[in-house]
Amino acid sequence: MARPKGSRDLLEQRRRRALALVEAGLSLSEAGRRMHCAASSVMRWLHAWQRSGSFALKVGRPPGRPWKLGPAQRLRLVRLLLQGPAAHGYPTSCWTTARIAEVIEREFGTHYHHDHIGRLMHRLGWAHQDAAPGWAPVSSRPISPDCRSCGGGT
Repeated sequence: MARPKGSRDLLEQRRRRALALVEAGLSLSEAGRRMHCAASSVMRWLHAWQRSGSFALKVGRPPGRPWKLGPAQRLRLVRLLLQGPAAHGYPTSCWTTARIAEVIEREFGTHYHHDHIGRLMHRLGWAHQDAAPGWAPVSSRPISPDCRSCGGGT
């Protein structure tokens, strides 16, 4: 099973609740079912708790490479993108992955390959616009008729 979404505190609380269910006499399988996790996870948490105490229930960092941009930089990036491509010298009002990568490099000195911008944009709550090539906040409509002529280029 994949790690569930949620803050570290929520995940740690989930582990504590599962162990409380086992201490109350429920089986590992039943505790896992109630907590929507595998019985093997409950057993792993129980063994860790028995070996190291409460410290063992702490949730570690998620796997994978850390973000290249910090939280403040990501917030600033969203604000820059909301200004629109024209504010950054582009002729059409359509954000492309190549353009976003250029803005990131220019503003933050951090290189992102344009093929990886999509993942970043999804994490920031933006989605590719099917009606027109380009990226926009999920809550917005297609950016403008200009995007259709842009063709997704730079």
